[in-house]
Amino acid sequence: MVAEINKSFKRISRKLFRRSLNYCADFKLFRCEGMSGESLDTVVTAALGNEARVGGAQSATRKEIMDALQTALRYKGDDGAHPSLNYLESTKSEEDFDAVTAEVQGILDRSDLLLSFWLESGHPFYPVFWDFAFLIETAEDSILFIASSSD
Repeated sequence: MVAEINKSFKRISRKLFRRSLNYCADFKLFRCEGMSGESLDTVVTAALGNEARVGGAQSATRKEIMDALQTALRYKGDDGAHPSLNYLESTKSEEDFDAVTAEVQGILDRSDLLLSFWLESGHPFYPVFWDFAFLIETAEDSILFIASSSD
């Protein structure tokens, strides 16, 4: 399921980038199999490498994660930098966004623990306009959900 969601995010990111102005968005789920119950630092290092450092964390809710995702997908930017407005205003974007948010909601429905965190170093992307990072822990696995946009 995680691999399929990542493929959906890749397709959406390409569509947001096409005919954009100085804008790129990245979304990715990092599945750490069998790491449920491990510390956030351990999961982040396993997923992102030894240079990744957590700067802080707090508990999160399913609603907060879904709101962050919805806000990121629908971010319109400004006159100096924005995603493809044609895509954002299309029915295709709504179909794409609804499908991927339903997939993410499916993972959240199985979650036992949710944390919001930020990275002090080792971010897999280059956050400029917005970013978020969440730990989603299920009975078996820990999943990092990290996204950001840049110019």
